[in-house]
Amino acid sequence: MRKFLCLCMICLWGTCACAHEDFDTWKQNFQQEALKQGISQETLDTYMPLMQHQPDIIRLDQHQPEFKQSLCQYLRARLSETRLKKVPGVYEEHRKTFQRVESTYHVPAHYLLAFWGLETNFGATKGNFHLLSSLATLAYDTRRPTFFKKQLIALLRILQEEKIEPPKGSWAGAFGHFQFMPTTFLSYAVDFNGDHKRDIYSNKEDAIASAANYLASVGWDPKTRWGRVVRLPQNFNADLVGKKHPLAFWQKQGVMPKWSEQWNIRGQEDLPAVLLAPWGVQNQAFLLYPNFYVIKKWNNSNWYALSVGLMSDIIDQRDVFRLKDCEKMSESVQTNVKENKK
Repeated sequence: MRKFLCLCMICLWGTCACAHEDFDTWKQNFQQEALKQGISQETLDTYMPLMQHQPDIIRLDQHQPEFKQSLCQYLRARLSETRLKKVPGVYEEHRKTFQRVESTYHVPAHYLLAFWGLETNFGATKGNFHLLSSLATLAYDTRRPTFFKKQLIALLRILQEEKIEPPKGSWAGAFGHFQFMPTTFLSYAVDFNGDHKRDIYSNKEDAIASAANYLASVGWDPKTRWGRVVRLPQNFNADLVGKKHPLAFWQKQGVMPKWSEQWNIRGQEDLPAVLLAPWGVQNQAFLLYPNFYVIKKWNNSNWYALSVGLMSDIIDQRDVFRLKDCEKMSESVQTNVKENKK
């Protein structure tokens, strides 16, 4: 039985209170809670013994790339040539599915390909962690127990209702081609091929359609993009960074598309956009449209959402962001910082 040291609390009486129960005790308490939420005793008897505490999961949770990498490093790892070279073949293989999905959910294929490529390299890296142990470990940990306990109960419900084997996935509990969390699966997974199963792990039709259904359900606007790369005029007011204004406002401020001398915003004058300038107002910047924040509902990280948007642009062959420009802008920021310190 795994035991935790009792952590002392300094108080008026000088007593010591144990801060956390051991894992086996936690499992017993969790089982009672799961029963109250409709998980059967048979399901618990089958799957509770498979839940093992995995300390490595906690270390991974505390060292996510968004916290350790620069934006350029993050983008370089995700917008790799190796990954992008796969796109034409993947699209051709599933062309009919993408066409049916776009017709049904109104999410373009180049966005779905970007999500798929970034999440699992088109199914090549769906994860090898045992989800029952991953989620149990994270639910037992004190950092985000409520969220992961909800995910663990959702996974048990999936196993109970869908009659599938416990899937493997990411250390954080996501699984399938598009790395759905269990609660996301329960709410948005669809049976797109009509075989009476919602299989996002091995059935690519279901997986692609489920991803589109999720995006459409949480607010995807098929009439606009995720945002775009822009250039700023000289002496641009840095106080406007991070602010939300209609496109017409940004046009009046001299903000222009990076690769165009013209800005056609007809019909979209009132579209809200937020200016993001990760390398300062002397370099390229981004105008972020509402779809950018829909992407963040998938993964609440600006860097992740930027990588999805930029990869979708590359796939769609427009406004292609160049990683070499990213490096140059980072170098210019570092130079400015050094000069200001002199």
